[in-house]
Parts: sequence; C-alpha cells; structure tokens
Amino acid sequence: MSLIDDLEADAKTVLAAIANVFTSVKAKLVSFLTKGASAVATSIAKQLPQAEADIEGFVEQAAMDAVSAAEAAGGSGTAKMAAALASLASSLTTKGITLAENELRLLIENALLAFKAAQASSGSGTSAPPAPAAA
Repeated sequence: MSLIDDLEADAKTVLAAIANVFTSVKAKLVSFLTKGASAVATSIAKQLPQAEADIEGFVEQAAMDAVSAAEAAGGSGTAKMAAALASLASSLTTKGITLAENELRLLIENALLAFKAAQASSGSGTSAPPAPAAA
C-alpha cells in the first residue's frame, strides 16, 4: 500500500467514527426529547379536562356578567347587545380568548336566556343571572 492509500483508509476510518458519534448523539437526543415530550404531553393531558372546565366556566361567567351589566345599564335592545358584546369581548381578551362576533352573540343569547329564566323564577325584573353550573 502506498502512503496515499494509507491516508485514505485512515480518513475513511475517522469519518466512520465521526458518523458513529453523530448517530449516537442523534439517537440519545431523540430519545431524550421523546421521553421529555411524552412527559409534557402526559402532564398536559392530565390538566386539559380541568383547564377546559375552568375556561368554560370563565367564558360562561363572563357572558353572564356582560348581560347583567348591559341589563342594568338599560337602553334599547341594540344598545344592550352592543354593550354586552364589548364587555364580553374585553373580558375574554384579558385571558387571551378571541371569538368571532357570532360566537359572542351566541354566548350572550344563552346568558340572556338564563338571566330571563332567573327573573321569571324570582318574580322580579331585577334578579341577577345565576352562576353557571359547574362542569
């Protein structure tokens, strides 16, 4: 063998060793990230039902509060809806929740139904809306 052949063989050996190191590091990194991601995903999955219930309760209460405030302020139906929309959108935005206007209107209409049902059951026109049912 010539010197060039020896150098070429040595270079191939070194390159193979480097490739093995990178393959090993890659495998360990993938394993670490997979285990870490799995732990995070498991933790999130455990928290989701409670977080979903918390968010749902917050959204329902925000809608009830918006309706109650709009009813207390008075005015035309259009004015009350505008006030409730602005109030609800503002409340939700503070929690990073953005909904389309039609979704906000649906929440307000549902809260308004509960508000009117509470008024009818109490026999007065000044009843506050009931708190949303716990999930």
